[in-house]
Formats: sequence, C-alpha cells, structure tokens
Amino acid sequence: MKRNFLAYGIVFLSLCCFVDLSVGWSCFIFIALAALLFFQQRGLGTPLPPVFLVLLAYVLGYPVVVVIPWMYQDLWAHMNPYIIGLAMLWACRGFAAFCCAYLLGDALTRRFHKQKHHGWDDAERLAYVRYAVHTFGIVAIAAWAVRQYYWGLGLTVAGAQPVVDVNSAGSSIIQALLLLISLRDPFFFLFGIMYIRRLHDRFMSILFVGMVATLLPEIIGLGSKGAIIRLLVIATLVIAYTTRRLNLKQFCAGALMIMIVYMSFLVITEYRQTFSDKYRRGEDVFSFSVQAEAFSGAFLASLPFSEKSQQRRTDVDKTDVLSRIASGIFSFGYMLYFTGERSPYEYAWQTFLIPVYSLVPRALVDKPIFLNPGRFGREYFHSSTAISVSALGAFYHAWGYGGIVAGMAFIGVTMAFLIRRTLLRVTALNSTVFMVVMVMGLVEVGGSFFGALNHLSRLAVILLGLYLLYPMLKRLRGGHAAMALPAMPRIGGGYEPPR
Repeated sequence: MKRNFLAYGIVFLSLCCFVDLSVGWSCFIFIALAALLFFQQRGLGTPLPPVFLVLLAYVLGYPVVVVIPWMYQDLWAHMNPYIIGLAMLWACRGFAAFCCAYLLGDALTRRFHKQKHHGWDDAERLAYVRYAVHTFGIVAIAAWAVRQYYWGLGLTVAGAQPVVDVNSAGSSIIQALLLLISLRDPFFFLFGIMYIRRLHDRFMSILFVGMVATLLPEIIGLGSKGAIIRLLVIATLVIAYTTRRLNLKQFCAGALMIMIVYMSFLVITEYRQTFSDKYRRGEDVFSFSVQAEAFSGAFLASLPFSEKSQQRRTDVDKTDVLSRIASGIFSFGYMLYFTGERSPYEYAWQTFLIPVYSLVPRALVDKPIFLNPGRFGREYFHSSTAISVSALGAFYHAWGYGGIVAGMAFIGVTMAFLIRRTLLRVTALNSTVFMVVMVMGLVEVGGSFFGALNHLSRLAVILLGLYLLYPMLKRLRGGHAAMALPAMPRIGGGYEPPR
C-alpha cells in the first residue's frame, strides 16, 4: 500500500511539472520526485536501491545549484538567470519522465519476469559468470598493455597526447582498445559481488590486483580524479546490491568515500601544478619515478597535519568541488543559450542507427559525428577545451524539447528493467554488465547518452562472443562446467543458502 501511495505521488507531481513553473517550484518538484522514487524502490532486502546513485547525481547536478546559489556564485555569474530557469524547467520535465518510466518498467519487470530464479547455488550459471569475469580481467589488462606500449599515457601537459585521424584505421584500433579496457568496470562490480559472497577464486583475485595496477599509472601519471571516483561509484553499487540492512558500517563507508572524493581533488590539483612545474624545468616527466615523487609530495601536502602542508601551492575549496558536480544544469544551459532555445535537430534520424554505426569502423563508412564534448567546445566556445554535453543536452540537440521527455523516459524504462532483472536473477550476466555501464554513464551527469548507447552496442557484441565461445571451452575441458566451484553458504551479505 505504501509503495502504491508513493507511486501515485510521483505521477501527480510529474503531471504538475508540465505546466509553466517558476525555477523554485521546478527545483522543489525535482527533489520531491527523487525522494519519492528512492523510498518507493526501497523494499525488503534493498534498503539502498541501486537507482539512488542516479537520483543523487541528478539532484546534485541540477536543483541543488538553484537551491543554494550562494555556493555557486562563480557559476551564476556566467549564466543568464532566464536560461537557468528554462534549463531547470525542462530538466524537471525530463526527470519526471524518467521517474514515471522507471515505475512502469519496474512494475512490468516484476509482473512478467516469471522465469525460474537462478541463484549462486546454480553451479552451471556460477561457472559461466566466473568464466566471464576471468575473461573481462584478462582482456582488459591485455588491451591496457597494448595501448600503453604503442601509444603511452598521452600526457597532455607534456604535449604527448596522441593525435590520430578520426577516419583512420588507427582511430578504430584505439577505440577498440578503449572498449576492451572499459571491461574493468563490470569486472570490479562482479568481483565485489562474488568476493562478498565468497564465490571468487585465486585467479580472480590475481586479476583484481593486476587491474588495480593498471589504474595506478592513470591516477599517478595522468592525475585522474575520474579513475578514483569511478572506483568509489562501483564500490557504492556493490554495497547497494549486497546490503540487506543499513547499519553503522555502511554509514562509515559512505563518510569515508566522501572524504576520499574531497582528498582526490586536493591531491590531484596539487599534483598537476607540481607536474607542470617539473615539465617546465625540463625534468623527465615521462619517468614513473618522477611522477611517483610528484604524486607522493602532493599527497603529503594535502594531509591536514603534515609538515609539508605549509608548502602547498594550490588551494581547493568547496566551490571547485561543487562546480565539477554541477555540470548538468550549466552544460544544458549553455546548450540552450548558444542554440537560441531552438534545437538544430542535428542527425535526428541518424541517432536511431547508433547501434549500427557503433559496429562499423569510421575508416570504412562515412558516419556522422554526433555532438560530443570536443565538438561542443570547438563550435560554440571556439576553444579546444571539452565542454560537457549532458544527456538532456544531447536529446535536445537531436530531437528538440520533446526528445528530452522521450529520451529520459527511454532511459528510465531500460534502467528499471536492468536493475530489477539483476535483483531478481543475480546471475543474469548480460543485464548486470549493461546495468553497470548505464549507471556509470548516468552518474556522470555531463556525459551524453548517445556515447553510452554506442558503448552498450559494442558491449553486446563482446557478450555474444563470450556466449558463443563458452561451449567450445567446455568441450576442451572434457564436457565439465568450466571453472565451476561449489557455492558455499554464507551467513549475511545478502546470500541465501540453497534450499
């Protein structure tokens, strides 16, 4: 009864937002919709619904900027209040469509998902999941090694960013390598789930160590905050899927993650300044020892009680962190401003062919270049700096205002299906992989959904290849389930022993 009442509240507020609302009412409805959907999805065994990551990201990316404007003074100074109000109104409408579609998708999945539940006690399915996790780890590490050997890290500050023609075969190879490297996201998620349920094996643990080792050059060499934050998002998603009752341990873990995010801004900002100084002095910044020395110095300078904290040369306050989080409303607002509030409807019909375009190399077929951060920066800001597009901005640019509502509704239905199916059938590998990729793409509010769709289409081919290769592997192993181990019961952690 409570769930139905909350669902009716979401529908009622969604209908209200389709009248002309002030910026204040748009923010109120936006936040109310997020809160209602969060509590509506909470249930027995899911005190922290996985969709809460997307809800939190969108609340931080849109209405919070308007609710507490004194914390975003620099951002408000560069944006017309009228544009902010218009962007907030359509963001609210798109988010309302997302929430209603999520309710519909979740209800339909619950109703029609009548397939027999297969848990971790199913040895064959456990073997297939373990085989897929092993493959993800091996392929991602191998692809990272190949890219590192031929193209290196691409240190932008040192002018070593690889320049490859977008229509060349080299570009297609780099895109393929990046796709394979991105398999580490579903690897980390599945490894976390299996580790908590004690279903991992020694080889999987070795791959985990190797995967973490591939991240260190990105964090230390490139000074990437994104690599750190992505790991934290995946860890939070693992907690959401395995927690059956919130306790002090989860709250402490959340507080620790928030502290790590803030520390990453402190460390990386100082590191980049130190790295630039070393490059200008002519030091060998391509040496990992030089990078490690600069990173360790930046880390010590970021600790509050360190002796080196007084030597710190950069300053990071809450405005720097919040401006990065609030990329949604400002990227969408910039899109409305520079297009004169009139969508160019660029490649409107071609967007439906993205799953086909994603599989054909650009060197063979002349494909349209959909709006991306690089194009947005060059065409509207006349700068080489990449400007966030956001999912709302991409839908608006291709399909107009109606595309915002339709696109967000499509995302809501799809995400609800993937999340609910993964919860109902814990060994649904394909749904799990797609769910992780979608959540990671939407948590980055400034990212375009078309890029995520392109990524999902290519992942589908990889998963199909894994499915076709599995019977061959079984035959090579004498007909036995590959890498199957008995599922051991575990008390707690969301695991139920076989009945």
